[in-house]
Amino acid sequence: MKRICLAVIAAVLFTSCESIALGQEEPKNPPPPPPQPKDDGGKKEAPPAVIYLQPAAPQNNWEWTGISFREPWDIPLGHIEVGAGLLIVKPNFEDNPAFASHLPPAPGVPAHQTLAHAFDWTFEVGPTVWLGWKADNGLGVRASYFTLDQISRSITFANPPAGLTSAIINEPASLPDPKSFLLTPAVPPVPPGVTGDFFSPSTIASRALGVGVVSPDSLAFGSSLRFDTLTLEGTDDFTFGPVALTVTGGGRFLYHKQTYGAALVNHVAVAGGARALEVDTLNYRHTFNGGGPTASLYARHLLGETGLSVYGDLRGSILVGKGRQNFIATQLIRDTGIAPPIPPQSTFRIDQFVDNRDDTLPVTEFELGLEYAADFGACRVFLQGAVAAQTYFGAGSATSENGNLSLFGLHIALGVSR
Repeated sequence: MKRICLAVIAAVLFTSCESIALGQEEPKNPPPPPPQPKDDGGKKEAPPAVIYLQPAAPQNNWEWTGISFREPWDIPLGHIEVGAGLLIVKPNFEDNPAFASHLPPAPGVPAHQTLAHAFDWTFEVGPTVWLGWKADNGLGVRASYFTLDQISRSITFANPPAGLTSAIINEPASLPDPKSFLLTPAVPPVPPGVTGDFFSPSTIASRALGVGVVSPDSLAFGSSLRFDTLTLEGTDDFTFGPVALTVTGGGRFLYHKQTYGAALVNHVAVAGGARALEVDTLNYRHTFNGGGPTASLYARHLLGETGLSVYGDLRGSILVGKGRQNFIATQLIRDTGIAPPIPPQSTFRIDQFVDNRDDTLPVTEFELGLEYAADFGACRVFLQGAVAAQTYFGAGSATSENGNLSLFGLHIALGVSR
């Protein structure tokens, strides 16, 4: 042990001395002139040989008593890869209604018509980032993150209590509504065909119509969704001629949320100065928070010496976690007596439902596209563009936990490896 410590101290002193010697080299003294031949009557003596010793070049590896020292910059660190991308996708649902309309019989139509009106979604950008390390033998690790936060196009319109454009508007039947408001109906009674706590024509609109005043309800509907995905996995590379394969396996963590919102406002004033106000709201959301195993297969095929490649990426995950849903409906009525003999009213009611449960969410992902790569010094820069699709089985919609949700669009990414 003492020998090792002495060797380490000697190595440190030697390194310091060599650094000082290399950093500040003292001027060398010129060699002494050769001795002059003596005048000894014509006899000449050969000058003595002069030997100059050159210091040995410094080495990066020193070995003393079995201990090897190496400069830090000579230790192989493998290859590092970092990249970022944009996932431009549009959500697709099995069923995603905003509301249902119950139309009165039209001329020539003997029965009512019930229509479901779905939310309209556009393409949205979700950023992706990743960081990986890979050894010379192909084994490595990688971390990646993806997020998407999107809002649907809102739906707004006015619904009069009577007339050709009037309809009974109901919340989607898929909502977990306790329907407590229907157990204690307002005065006058809830219109026929109402199926939930949120409906139109509203109570105030019906009262105003009873005294000859048409006051339409102002309605608004909206929804949103969010994904946050973190993946940690190991990687392994294989090469078969022009084809390169990467197999990965690890864990994935997902937070997913969808929300639904509806609002109704009606404000009316009648002769005599009486006024009434009604504000109804409905808010529903369901979330998933969990994780589980994930695996993927990535393949890339070179197209000659062009730098272009065709690549595909297939991934599957099974996520287990907690699902939660929260439903809340409110109704505010302030009536100073617009429709006698109905007395003035000032009420605020709340109907709420909360549920927690264990949930499982299988996920599949697929990409197919082109990659262009070029070398810049010690770095390799690559640009990817692909068609991308993700399917979340059982993720539901804004108004239900049932049904599948898919994201479809393009993935554009830029990466650097060294």
